[in-house]
Amino acid sequence: MRAMRTSPTLVGRDADTRLLAAAYDDIGGDGVVVVGPAGVGKTRLVEEFIDLREAAGTPVIRVSATRGLSTVALGAFVDSLGDVVAANLADTASVVAGVTGSLPEAHGVGRSLISVDDLQLLDDLSASVVGLLAARPDTFVVGTLRSGEPIPDDVSRFLTEPRVARHELAPLLDDETVELAESLLEGTLADETAAELCRLAAGNPLFAIELIRGGVASGALEDIGRSNWVARSVLSDSQRILDTVGRRLLTLDALSKDTCAAVAMSEPIPLEVVLSIVPGAPVEELEEMALLRSETPPHGNTTVRFTHPLYGELAGSDLLPGFAARRHRLLRPMAAALANNHDPDVVLRCAELVASAQVAEDGDAEVLARAAAMARARMDLRAARRLARTALERMQTRDLGVACLLAGCETVLDGDESRFVTLFEEAADAGEMAVVTAAHVYMLALEVERPTDGLDLLARRRRQPSLSNDRSLAGLHASMQFFFEGSAAALDTARENISQGVEVDDFSAISVLAAGACAALVEGLPELSAQWAKQGLDLYDSLEDSVGGSELAHARDQLVTCHYLYGVQVGRMDQSPDRVLEEYGALRPTDPLDALMIPGFVALWRGHLDRAQELFDEGAEMLEMTALNRRTFSYTNRATLAFLRGEVDAGWNWLDRTRRIPGAVAGFAWMVERAEVLGLVAEGRITEAIALARSVAASPKCGAWGKTTLLHDLVRVGCATERDSQELEELATRSGSTWLDRICHMHAVARRSGDGVTLESVSAAFEEGGLDLLAAESAAQAANAHRGAGSTIASARCAGSVQRLLDEVGAARTPALEEVDDVFDPLTARERLVARLAADGLTNKEIAGRLVVSVRTVANQLQAVYAKMDIHSRHDLARLFDAGTNRSG
Repeated sequence: MRAMRTSPTLVGRDADTRLLAAAYDDIGGDGVVVVGPAGVGKTRLVEEFIDLREAAGTPVIRVSATRGLSTVALGAFVDSLGDVVAANLADTASVVAGVTGSLPEAHGVGRSLISVDDLQLLDDLSASVVGLLAARPDTFVVGTLRSGEPIPDDVSRFLTEPRVARHELAPLLDDETVELAESLLEGTLADETAAELCRLAAGNPLFAIELIRGGVASGALEDIGRSNWVARSVLSDSQRILDTVGRRLLTLDALSKDTCAAVAMSEPIPLEVVLSIVPGAPVEELEEMALLRSETPPHGNTTVRFTHPLYGELAGSDLLPGFAARRHRLLRPMAAALANNHDPDVVLRCAELVASAQVAEDGDAEVLARAAAMARARMDLRAARRLARTALERMQTRDLGVACLLAGCETVLDGDESRFVTLFEEAADAGEMAVVTAAHVYMLALEVERPTDGLDLLARRRRQPSLSNDRSLAGLHASMQFFFEGSAAALDTARENISQGVEVDDFSAISVLAAGACAALVEGLPELSAQWAKQGLDLYDSLEDSVGGSELAHARDQLVTCHYLYGVQVGRMDQSPDRVLEEYGALRPTDPLDALMIPGFVALWRGHLDRAQELFDEGAEMLEMTALNRRTFSYTNRATLAFLRGEVDAGWNWLDRTRRIPGAVAGFAWMVERAEVLGLVAEGRITEAIALARSVAASPKCGAWGKTTLLHDLVRVGCATERDSQELEELATRSGSTWLDRICHMHAVARRSGDGVTLESVSAAFEEGGLDLLAAESAAQAANAHRGAGSTIASARCAGSVQRLLDEVGAARTPALEEVDDVFDPLTARERLVARLAADGLTNKEIAGRLVVSVRTVANQLQAVYAKMDIHSRHDLARLFDAGTNRSG
């Protein structure tokens, strides 16, 4: 095997070296102390700096404090005392003279350097001498100090001296850690190996070096050819790492070892859990030793974790003697303490502990099944599969719901539908089957793209005499109706169930309210939608365990979205997305896809296209692992987004993917058709777009909201007829009409009449309601209307609003935005320049001097500007330029 380099390159410390040099060159400074945790590279940095100064002729004395000499007076200076006799050791002035007398002559290269490694280990007398040396004008002290360790009083006084600089040495960045490793190996690291090294080293150069050296020595790190290195096994189990890091853990007392073993099983772990399973856990003492650290977020409980990943890796492995037995003894109390925690990360770690137990106990299966559902909701399919398998193994009676979850994971990961077919037949023959099983099989049917089978199973359950009036199926039935039968059917079912008090379990009640809120919104009944959304959110927040189950978390996210969209329809800024999320909390992390897709949908409706694109892209990979209804919703949104950005091919591609999904998803039908309308508009096929929009708007499955949206799209394109305006008027004056209905009707009337003033008012209303793309389009139409009426300044004002709004919207390309004219287009380049200078207050003479032309030429050009822009004075000119270029409206 090719030998490694013995001395690693100093990496990532150029700025730190320059800082030490600057501190030394500062004649007003007495010293500098480099502070950081063990292994961060303090000594290596100071040595590099000292070597450079010594090579330049600077006299240097190196002082190294050790634990062994820390109890000996002046132990750190034994090698530097020269001829100072023992009788004078108590006289610090004599000691200082002896130390400085041992320095070679400086030869005019600046002050002499005193290097002190590990200041925290100095005895009191040595610390006093360091302070006196620093105060001398001909010496400069450079020291290192390990953070997290007790500091002697004399060292503390030295550190607080105003002429002594303190420099906190930061950990290496990941790319610097990789550079350090590759300089040692004289080769390159594979990406996964580099990532694992960075995680374990956590920016600590010493640990990185030992991980590399130990990995090579043990064979864990292998050169696979051409100096390409790959980790074949765990890097942290080398003997050098055990010696370097493990000794800190092995020298602890029994109670401290128990505390570290507990933290290693589930870090970061709530402090209250640590104290409940290790009474009297010495957390503060371990913090002082820089082994543990506690963290308290602004709105949360205090948690405890190791200060460095390697401590946790070793305490959680079987490498350190005694730690495996400690973890085994603490496992059950730990699982019991974590079992009812609402933090998904904690619940998942608890389940992993339970799964690792060699002996199963009652309650294991429940914990594992709950965690498997959480892992599935978070799209961690491999963890969900592993936990679901273990849960089934430990169940006395097989749970068909957990079996469905496992089958769904296997279908997505392996493409094997055979498990679903078996489960479906088993569920169909179950007779008096539990309702929750029907729900699981239905959701699994959506995941494996067999919605017809799932719907058939639900229909069988509903026809059974004993279940025909069982309201436990109400939530699932309402959701099913919304997605597959349309909003009107779902609204009727929700009204029926909610009017009777939704006398079912909390899960079904929340599902009914979510489906009802969505249906009411589509049907143009935002007040009813908001009422049900508020009821569902209050019920959700009242549950003791509000994080269990991906369907429940998804229903909660739907309720939050309905509450926001209610604000859009009624034009209330206090219902903006930020306000709603502030009131009800952020979207639950149990469903990371919702946490991206729903804010993306909100951004799309507001017209913030760049933000919507960013969120949709981030969730793209997870989207392929979820159910049909969510894919339909998301694909449709992506098609709409692409068409609004002018990306026609991408838009049709997303729409084609939507239409290939098995089963008609009626709840999104009008949105799919509306996306096609926008696609036809983007291609310039306006006649086809108009015909399709009117056809979909007339469909009974469209709903009032969809009808308003589609007819308003015709207004945006500029193709709305008198009949379209009349239909919008009917929507705006019906019982339950919304602010959005009324503004869209006002827009239609103003657009047909070319009323620039009303179009400006429409733009302002859309902007106040948070719909910035619609506001920009209305402002563009207002600019053109004002221009046609000869009101140049008003046209410029609206054009300025368009530009300001587009800063929020992003890359939008719609017919209305492409119609807006450059208000200064009639002017030549020279006329525009002269006008700009005049608007800035320059006289004709000053403009002539700047442009090197005659005053008469300037006057003639200004007259041409006035005529072309239909204005009469410099005052009008200033107003025009201010309106046309103002970015703040």
